[in-house]
Amino acid sequence: MLRYALFGMAGIFLVSGCSATSSQETEGPLVVSPVVELSPSGLSALTRMSFPAETKSVGEAARFLLEPTGYRLLVQCFGCSADAVKIVSDPISPLAFVDEITSVKRALALVGGTDTKLVIDEENKLVSYDFKRGNEIWQGL
Repeated sequence: MLRYALFGMAGIFLVSGCSATSSQETEGPLVVSPVVELSPSGLSALTRMSFPAETKSVGEAARFLLEPTGYRLLVQCFGCSADAVKIVSDPISPLAFVDEITSVKRALALVGGTDTKLVIDEENKLVSYDFKRGNEIWQGL
């Protein structure tokens, strides 16, 4: 019993010795913590990489992923690539069949595969696909 009391007293002294330092005692540059979005929205929202059984094409999977975000998938528009129609009719990339939680933006990229990129219009909430040229991942409309 005495042993537990001594350990308890030592813990109190250790905790009381760890007081916060005042701003005058702090030296060096001020480090700011990164901002973490607790409830992300739009394409940064989190989603599980699982699709209904009837989902077979990139377009169907993309529309399924975009449904709760307010974004729409476009394939024929002024800023859309002529290849977008072909890409959305292609089968879903095997990269998309990993059961994990990720952002909607990353999920859309995985659904399209390694040779595609996302074309995103943040202002109008539109998404389209195009083929990559080099190391591109996405671009604005």
